[in-house]
Amino acid sequence: LLLVTNLKPASWSPTDVAELYRLRTEVETSYKTGKSGLGLNELPSSKEHIVRTLIDAALIRAQLAMAARSTAERHLPPGRWINPGQWVTVWREVIADAITDRPIMSWKALARLGQDPNVGRRPLRMAVAGGENEHLCGLEA
Repeated sequence: LLLVTNLKPASWSPTDVAELYRLRTEVETSYKTGKSGLGLNELPSSKEHIVRTLIDAALIRAQLAMAARSTAERHLPPGRWINPGQWVTVWREVIADAITDRPIMSWKALARLGQDPNVGRRPLRMAVAGGENEHLCGLEA
C-alpha cells in the first residue's frame, strides 16, 4: 500500500496516516451507502422543491436505518458488527415488509443478515468510539 500525503513526517507516523486513510475511506463508504442505498441516486425530478423533499426523506431514512443498525448490532456476538451497505439492503426490505403488514423478524435475525463477514478488521469508527486511537482525533490519553 502506497499513500502520498502532505502531512509532516515528524507529526504523523506511517501507521497513523494509514489509520486516518482507513477512517476517511469508511466515511466515504458511508456517504456512498447513503446515496445509492437510500435512493439519492434515483431522484425522479429536477424541480428544486421535489428534490429537497426527496433529500430530506432520504436523510430521515438514513437516520432511522442507522439507529436501527445500532440497536441490531447489540444483538451480535462480541467483536462483530454490521456492514453499512448490507444493512441498507436489509433495512429497505424490512421497511417494505412493515408497510405491507408482513411480520417483522427479530433484531437478532436482522443483525445476522447485516453483519459484516470481514471479522479480521474492526472498523476504525468503532475503535475510536471505544476509546482506542485517540491520537488520531487529536485526543491524547
